[in-house]
Amino acid sequence: MLGEYSGKVLFVYKHFPLNFHLQAENAALASECANEQGKFVAYGDKLFETQSEWQNTKDTQKFKTYALQMGLISSQFNKCLDDKKYQSKIERGKSEGASFGVSGTPATFVNGQFKNGAISYDELKKTIEEELAK
Repeated sequence: MLGEYSGKVLFVYKHFPLNFHLQAENAALASECANEQGKFVAYGDKLFETQSEWQNTKDTQKFKTYALQMGLISSQFNKCLDDKKYQSKIERGKSEGASFGVSGTPATFVNGQFKNGAISYDELKKTIEEELAK
């Protein structure tokens, strides 16, 4: 969709880790650490593919292993994750989301229109088209 609307839409990803998911915050931190090395999307894909491996523990070793497997600089990634370097960014995202009424994920906004939960490609496309027509 970003390719289809290149130059017309801006995609912004904000973290909103839910408290009842043991590893949600660590996963968000890890993805930001991967982003430092240009691997946010690829690392995020890996997290979703392997969620059953890490979701029920508080150990961050799996996140470090994935970074190593993906060719990230381990020392940089591990320090970033261990230091919780992006904790304040994640906290800002949670606060901002809560201020807009977000209580779960995914949540999508198109020019202020709040779409709660997963939405289909066609629904998102329709919403974007409506906004572009204004």
